[in-house]
Amino acid sequence: MYNFSVASFSPLRYWNVFGPGPMAETPSDFKDYRAFGPWKTPSSKQFGQQESVCGQTLNRCSNCS
Repeated sequence: MYNFSVASFSPLRYWNVFGPGPMAETPSDFKDYRAFGPWKTPSSKQFGQQESVCGQTLNRCSNCS
């Protein structure tokens, strides 16, 4: 059994991407998030993957540091 009281102190980053490339991005907001366990809101979201930006392949996320 998992102890959620320990995990609840960790920020939650989630992803929702339809596939690689800019045409497969989802909106960068958190409107698609569904609360589970102790996490009522996320801290960041990955909304794009394998995108080319200035010659580099990146994943895109909001509120990531």
